[in-house]
Amino acid sequence: MRSTSAALGPLLLVALGRLAAQVPDSVAHRVDQVFSQLDNTRSPGCIVGVTSGGMSITRAYGMANLEYGAPLTVESISEAGSVSKQFVAAATVLLAQRGKLSLDDDIRTYLPEIHNFGTPITIRMLLHHISGLRDQWTLLALKGREPGTAVHSLEEVLDLISLQRDLNFPPGTRYLYSNTGYILLRVIVERVSGEPLGVFTHHNLFEPLGMTHTRWREDFAAVLPGRTTAYSTTPSGGFRLEMPFSNVFGSGGLLTTVGDLLKWNANLDHPVVGGQALVDTMTRRGVLRDGRDISYALGLLIGQYHGTLEVQHSGATAGYRAFLGRYPEQNVSVALLCNLASADPVSLGHQVADVFLPAAPSALAASGTRPAQMQDVTALAGLYRDPVSEDILRVEVKDNALVAEYFGRTAPLIAKAVNQFTAVGVSVDLAFDVDPAGKARGLTRISADGNSVRFVATKAVHPTLAELQGYVGTYYSDELETIYDVLLQGDSLAVRRRGTKAISLRPMDRDGFQSELFSVRFSRGKGSIVDGLALFAGRALNVRFRRQ
Repeated sequence: MRSTSAALGPLLLVALGRLAAQVPDSVAHRVDQVFSQLDNTRSPGCIVGVTSGGMSITRAYGMANLEYGAPLTVESISEAGSVSKQFVAAATVLLAQRGKLSLDDDIRTYLPEIHNFGTPITIRMLLHHISGLRDQWTLLALKGREPGTAVHSLEEVLDLISLQRDLNFPPGTRYLYSNTGYILLRVIVERVSGEPLGVFTHHNLFEPLGMTHTRWREDFAAVLPGRTTAYSTTPSGGFRLEMPFSNVFGSGGLLTTVGDLLKWNANLDHPVVGGQALVDTMTRRGVLRDGRDISYALGLLIGQYHGTLEVQHSGATAGYRAFLGRYPEQNVSVALLCNLASADPVSLGHQVADVFLPAAPSALAASGTRPAQMQDVTALAGLYRDPVSEDILRVEVKDNALVAEYFGRTAPLIAKAVNQFTAVGVSVDLAFDVDPAGKARGLTRISADGNSVRFVATKAVHPTLAELQGYVGTYYSDELETIYDVLLQGDSLAVRRRGTKAISLRPMDRDGFQSELFSVRFSRGKGSIVDGLALFAGRALNVRFRRQ
């Protein structure tokens, strides 16, 4: 079923100025094994491309379109999701190199319609996801216009951003991924350059690098020969269309091939466009106000994989999935494009990289960091709250072991050291802060990319029916221009946006509730009467509603 190209066909390897050699059959077979379950005529699949030293390989597995029985090929065009962000970042850096802007400029210099939050938000903060601006897609979902249910325009998104009167956090104090920043960067590039993003990137990035199959999704309804159709799975085991019906791009929306993505990675290894200064700027990690580094640079995540430097980004838009990774110390690049929503691009990308990178440390060696005996964990059980995001993390003891529950997901905790645990299957560590008596006062959640979030211990409550009645009412948000109703369903509280099904709320601590989608924090005014609520939905925090 697979389509193959031994040496990336016409790929221009900017770094080498010549075509790469074919990888040995034994290596190609190992790559094929990664995608063996997708290598058929019944399923969407993936296209992968790798360069390693002087060798390269591209492969295609599965179908580009199920209705017409069209297979994926190595030239198939797919959507790159958030892998697209690095190209907007590169365009911004090129303008800075030409003296057209500074990365430390206040964004309101170019975007006067954005609210003045009292503290400047800089272009650099947008690039690093430390601006505090709420994510556009989360806001649209809270408003009832989530992706897949409505066609969005740039104007709609800008109007929604301009309505915001609060931030997730003070600019520069915290990292939280936000697509809003990269939509605003696109607008800045267009206003400063005087050209649409597509024109500017074509002339300054894609054309000089021979990326002839790359363009932006400026019109989702435009016919594009060679484009794959994206799918998600159904409960019955079939597939359904999952296409991005949106004309908003910049945070995503790049249509490309694995060959073109490898050309871009070659430029980052041996720069032609932008020079080494562009690469140095794009791969410099962000720094918070308190001096802490974060792993996010400019449209790129900088970290370690199996002890070697990894520069990567993944992407997901509708049913499309993508991964683009570089391992400069090993001279390896991996590009992956899939048209199946259930494909895990990071896992697949890493499995492909494993074929070309030195072997990972053995599990036996890693196990030496665990304590010889399990401590008494009873005192660590409890409820923990992030005061910024209102995320609630519940820790319980089951069968003499700790289990963490977070937004409905349950994960066993395995000890790494005293008061430090790893959540199985979630790639998160929990480090507990205990008092002299051994009782936990809080914990720090440390994600795989090194970012940490502090949770404080809180007390669970069980409100009476009369107390729940005090929350019932109608609430309106000026920032969303949307009404939510809070109501009783039996002996439980629920919330719903007008015209939608009610969502059950689970009480956590005083005035704090959690649903399967977001957390709710009620506020009180005179006489301790409930006068409003705020929604905390991952990438959009403290979206306030006043009681009517």
